[in-house]
Amino acid sequence: PYRVLVDIYPFNTRLVAWMKELFPQAKLILMARHPCDVCLSAYMQTFEINTLTAGMLTLEDTVQTYIELMSLWNDAVKALSLDVLTVRYEDIVSDFQPEVTRVLNHIGVEWDANVSRFNQTARLDQPKTASDHQVIKPLYDHASYRWKQCRSMIEPDFDSLAPFVE
Repeated sequence: PYRVLVDIYPFNTRLVAWMKELFPQAKLILMARHPCDVCLSAYMQTFEINTLTAGMLTLEDTVQTYIELMSLWNDAVKALSLDVLTVRYEDIVSDFQPEVTRVLNHIGVEWDANVSRFNQTARLDQPKTASDHQVIKPLYDHASYRWKQCRSMIEPDFDSLAPFVE
């Protein structure tokens, strides 16, 4: 039987040392999206204010929160020798089956044709997330590099986000 824990809550990257303690043999997958898209998307969300989302009230604060979280993640991956596969969102969108196969191989799960029908499965499960309305849609590419439409908003942060682009 497969034992897979899926957690898509981005703030949980800050808990990676704890995850390593609980699941020492875990194979982790980091779904990375272009940092400009992540920051703009997070900034435009209407999150309930809490200790984590309070750092997203301005775009500048959102960028700083992203930098802090991703720096913590990168440092932890190195220090803890984590078994991490990084997958770019844009690559999943542009080359779905090979990229998802790579993810499945990393966690020891074989490809199944139902993987291609993720949106139909999501419709049955009715997810409750900030993006639940998107999960039930077929794969689309109009969210890739969306930041380019708002370039002037995020351009002041290019230099500070540059280390996270690759």
